[in-house]
Amino acid sequence: MANPFSRRWWWVFWWGERSYLNEGPLQVFFDVINTAQSKGGQLWACNVPHMFALACEKSGENLQRQKLLFLFALLSSITSGTVSAVQRLLRGPRKMDFVEDVEMWRGQLDKIIEVSPPWIGARIRPVLANLAIL
Repeated sequence: MANPFSRRWWWVFWWGERSYLNEGPLQVFFDVINTAQSKGGQLWACNVPHMFALACEKSGENLQRQKLLFLFALLSSITSGTVSAVQRLLRGPRKMDFVEDVEMWRGQLDKIIEVSPPWIGARIRPVLANLAIL
């Protein structure tokens, strides 16, 4: 199977501040990519969270888009069981831009863990631990 991340044609539709997708279509795009990620093996598991983290970093002054892409990076990290994309955002040059999001999602994920079965909590805890570094 060809590496889907070697082709950048589809990145044009949602990349950075000049994106052609509004929030609704971007959500659909996330759902499709996240579903493919959960079934696509290691290549997808490793790259999808970084794809959203990179887009989040490139979102410019569009705060609403940044918040949405930050959430997508968190959710895709939880799906893949990886944390490096979250670490990238929270240790990068724009880390202070995410303080408000980190506080909000830390609280939300804590609440989700409280009411979830243990296996779901086990998926969320690594990302939650990394939200404590900021």
